[in-house]
Amino acid sequence: MLVRLADGTAVIYDSRETAPLAATKDMYGGNDTLKARGALSIGVPGEIAGLYEAWKRHGKLPWKELVMPAAKLAWAFTVSPYLHMQMKATEAGILGNAGMRAVYASNGEILKVGDVCRNGKLARTLEAVAERGPAAFYSGPVADLLVKDVKEAGGIMTKEDLEKYQVKVRRPLSQSVMGLTVLSMPPPSAGGAGLMLVLNILAQYGVSGISGSLGIHRLVESLKHYMAVKMNLGDPDFVDVGAVVSDMLSPKFAAELKRTIYDNMTFSPQHYGGRWNILQDHGTSHLSIVDGERNAVSMTSTVNAYFGSLILSPSTGVLLNNEMDDFSMPANTTANTPPPAPNNFVAPLKRPLSSMCPTISQLVVHNVEGRGDLTAVSDPRKGGVPAGY
Repeated sequence: MLVRLADGTAVIYDSRETAPLAATKDMYGGNDTLKARGALSIGVPGEIAGLYEAWKRHGKLPWKELVMPAAKLAWAFTVSPYLHMQMKATEAGILGNAGMRAVYASNGEILKVGDVCRNGKLARTLEAVAERGPAAFYSGPVADLLVKDVKEAGGIMTKEDLEKYQVKVRRPLSQSVMGLTVLSMPPPSAGGAGLMLVLNILAQYGVSGISGSLGIHRLVESLKHYMAVKMNLGDPDFVDVGAVVSDMLSPKFAAELKRTIYDNMTFSPQHYGGRWNILQDHGTSHLSIVDGERNAVSMTSTVNAYFGSLILSPSTGVLLNNEMDDFSMPANTTANTPPPAPNNFVAPLKRPLSSMCPTISQLVVHNVEGRGDLTAVSDPRKGGVPAGY
């Protein structure tokens, strides 16, 4: 979550999932399937802690008043066409887990569009969080039930993992480009630095040079460079990524990359300088809000793949993520296959690399009070491009 207050103060609340204490670099034994889905793919969840930390510092309404609508929704909601489409695409996984079946296939088959979906266990969990705050989830009865269910499914997350979870309060990355001051997410997300790298490359073409089909070609080529560079990043609490981030924010570095882009051709992956095997990440949900006082929030949230790990805790109603799949895994490679990125190997309490990119752009035009006016809030990965881009 990126918060930018009306007075110009900006802060990041990093509630990214972490690897459990029992996690190890070689825990998957080269098996991609174990990393992608199932109990060993579950990272320690942090979103409730992150939301609460932001509320403590900036919130005005009572915490309970903010959480209870989510609990009410969990009691009963109507299946939309989009949800039904994803349920059908994940039907085997839903039917293969008792917790998932109880919620999404309560009559023995996948719920249809317009059916009422009920998750009373999740509603009770959210009601406990509303009453007692995150302690109910991370150290109270909910934690005991959640850990029990994960263990029974074959996972390694413990109550100590939940109790040790910490929100990281960070400074956002900031860059002036194309007449805007852009604020975005720092590592372990690669998205913020990547956004600025791409913008710095495209800025060299000018606005007229990034329109039409040629502009799309230049954008795609710039994104290829970002994808190559991003795998050098990792959790800054575990690896030194300062030099990589500095390069990604550097107009000089962007100019060097721009010289390798040709308007009439593309190249093999080696041309873009990638040293490591590139991970494919998944979809997200995003919200962008500006209030009446011109405070802004840009927040991205995800359980990684659709329906996460394909495990729903039957005791708590919580759908568990598969964020461990965002870690790199040691693997045998061939001459034609780049090796996995060691900066993103699993370690206890480590956050996996992400491409999430909550962003706020500010047009640098000073009003009579000397404040920069806020232009737009967006996550570029979700298609919302701020005015002025």
